Amino acid sequence: MKFYLFLDESGDHGMSKIDPNFPILLLCGVLISDSKYQLLKQQIEQLKYDLWQDERVILHSRDIRRKEGPFYLFTQKEKWIYFLSEFNRIVTESTFRVISAVIQKEAYKDRQVANPLIGVYGHAFTFLIERCVFCLDEVNRDFSPELRVIAESRGTDADLTIAKYLKTIKLSPRGTGFVPSHRINQYGFSLNFMAKSKNNVGLQIADLMAYPIARFVIDGYTTNPSFEILKPRIYNDGRGNFKGYGLKVFPE
Repeated sequence: MKFYLFLDESGDHGMSKIDPNFPILLLCGVLISDSKYQLLKQQIEQLKYDLWQDERVILHSRDIRRKEGPFYLFTQKEKWIYFLSEFNRIVTESTFRVISAVIQKEAYKDRQVANPLIGVYGHAFTFLIERCVFCLDEVNRDFSPELRVIAESRGTDADLTIAKYLKTIKLSPRGTGFVPSHRINQYGFSLNFMAKSKNNVGLQIADLMAYPIARFVIDGYTTNPSFEILKPRIYNDGRGNFKGYGLKVFPE
């Protein structure tokens, strides 16, 4: 059974100058089966057509919040309310799981845990790999999942660094050091990079999930309306506890 893990980030991975207003890097993953993804894709494309009569509009969290570009449409209150209502309904009715990792950059730097070979993005990626394995282990009771990771391209050099890092994890028996490679390799974990301009719905969903989670962490675990909508989609322990499961914050 084919699964996708769509990855997007909120914040930047620079460590030399940390923005005090956004001092984190969040890597957000949306895990979904191929069949459920096809349904989600149809729903999002229909929403775009309803609003713009154009499925080529690329949903982008920053532009939506600022109501810029095609999202200037949302200065019309009724259009904004319709988008929120329909998008929230789609998220609520979907079955995808959100897995995210947050690096608190000041604490990360102070503890001198930075790995120059992978950087903060790679460290966050490690946490996502581990939690994705745990999540797929649950699915594996009924199916044999095969995972394809699709990440937003960050440029040739950055993409190659992460691709080499994942290859190293998959080849080394130790894997991540917490999850051995044989548990990772049983799910495939093929990695592909895709530009935002390709209009991939999975990447757009990951982008729209990332910012509310980032704000939740930055604001001292204070909830926000968008976070409340997506919270049930966050991977948890089965009792609703998502910290350390679908939301890993490092260092704590």
